[in-house]
Amino acid sequence: MSNVAQSPDIFEALAERVAEIVLARLPAPAAPEPDGFMRVGTAAEFLGMSEAAVRMACKREVIPCHRIGRRVLFDRAELREYIRSGRAT
Repeated sequence: MSNVAQSPDIFEALAERVAEIVLARLPAPAAPEPDGFMRVGTAAEFLGMSEAAVRMACKREVIPCHRIGRRVLFDRAELREYIRSGRAT
């Protein structure tokens, strides 16, 4: 054991190599989702719901949405807040 105690550089080099290998195997970080408005289909995918369920929730004013004429839009930031607030079930 005296040889081991005398050469801590070996352990540091080994630790650095292990860290390199682990980092190389980690998946690349996902790109952040852009903020902005979404249509019903994209909002449904974002929320993991069907388009019909999203339309019904919007009609019942359960989820935040914006109407421009007949068009319904969803703000991604508002939907994230809706989910984080615990109102989403």
